[in-house]
Amino acid sequence: ATLRPADKDLALRLAQARSAAGEEEAAKGALRKVLAQTPDDPEAAAHLAWMSVDKGDTAEAERLMLIAVAGLPSGPALELAQGWLNQIAGRTEEALRCYAVTTASQPDNARAWEMMAGLLYRRSELNAALEAYSHLAQLKPGQVDTQIRLGSLQLKLGRRDLAQLAWEAALKLDPSNTIVRKNLSVLKG
Repeated sequence: ATLRPADKDLALRLAQARSAAGEEEAAKGALRKVLAQTPDDPEAAAHLAWMSVDKGDTAEAERLMLIAVAGLPSGPALELAQGWLNQIAGRTEEALRCYAVTTASQPDNARAWEMMAGLLYRRSELNAALEAYSHLAQLKPGQVDTQIRLGSLQLKLGRRDLAQLAWEAALKLDPSNTIVRKNLSVLKG
């Protein structure tokens, strides 16, 4: 038996809501039920793939992302998925192109900005990474890691005062963060 489209849509929305509420296992369970009924469902596969990316399970993420790419319609979700697959395959130029297409058509897509920013940072494209992380910080102002990265980029670009501001913002979000405390201590001498 397969899920009716309305039931599948409901299960996907439920999984998204549970994921947003921090109920990752419940969200995974709902998505796995959809995939058990329709193993090639691209939306469920994409959601589970991104959850696997977040957990660092690259092998599972790749397996699921390939299912998603095979069935997603042309558009930002497909570009983002293809970007990640290109990134893990070492095709960074193509990955950046996919992320740029996604952010251009969906400027509020935090995942796309995060993926692009991280890749630019690893490639030492500091100004472009700073721009991407700044946009990400506007979309998700409560992310400590983004503030830490902004501080590091500002310092690498010789902007000690802006690095200090970014790290102080991170410390306000997470007062017990030892990385931020160490960075500030080193910066202040």
